[in-house]
Amino acid sequence: MPRERRKWVDILPVAIALTLMVLPTAWTERLRLSAMALFIPFHSLSDDLQKTMDIVTDVEGSVPERHLRELKRDNDYLRDQLLKLLAENIELRTQLKGLGQFRDAVPDRQITTLFASILVSTETSGWRKSLVISRGSNDGVRPGMTVVWGNHLVGRISAVSDYTSRVSLMTDAGFKTGGTPIPTYLDRTRSYPERDQGILEGHADRHCTLNWVTRETALSEGWFVMTSGDELTDIPRGLLLGRVGAVAPGKGPYYEIRVDPLVRFENLEYVMVMMRGS
Repeated sequence: MPRERRKWVDILPVAIALTLMVLPTAWTERLRLSAMALFIPFHSLSDDLQKTMDIVTDVEGSVPERHLRELKRDNDYLRDQLLKLLAENIELRTQLKGLGQFRDAVPDRQITTLFASILVSTETSGWRKSLVISRGSNDGVRPGMTVVWGNHLVGRISAVSDYTSRVSLMTDAGFKTGGTPIPTYLDRTRSYPERDQGILEGHADRHCTLNWVTRETALSEGWFVMTSGDELTDIPRGLLLGRVGAVAPGKGPYYEIRVDPLVRFENLEYVMVMMRGS
């Protein structure tokens, strides 16, 4: 800015102030009032702020320490309840998703499911792979019923008491069911063509084997293995058993097939017991 213009900018407010002082009050009163009106919002805001500060000061000084502790305790309780509700909401959403996956795999409406929490996760020994659930005979659970997690087969009920049941996992040494290898490019939640079927057997470790599949069957690692339907054990067709982890020539005309379950049974928090309606 040029020096002379800056000089005028500095002098102008002083000149206006002197002019207002010299002129008669009657001439300048309206102008003074108009100028003061510009400061009304700021004055109102200052008053509101002061009132708020006074209220806060009064509250802090008037509320006993005992009431403040009670308010804090109530606040902590409500926060804990909110966290519990959020956790329950997540669990219900997870169960609803699992039920939807089961319905995609097993559309038979005569089959219903009963949710059960896991009380003891994967009891293990040299020959047993099992878990204990929070449903028993009082809930209609019977030995031999199929247990699933979503569209994954978990095992079957092997023993029942009034309020709890034992589930023999599909990796248990005594577990057997029909299985069919399915290419990964097929939609496993829908119908798939009839193929050579085998018998899935547990071996008391993390893996199973699919036996009696002939080497004439096209097969490779990574394929899915689905239940082929077992009328004797009432395991329906279409549940997911796992993936083919390894394939090698076996004895005679058969493959040696290792099946890796896709579910880590020790990490499950709940399962579903299949209940067939009358």
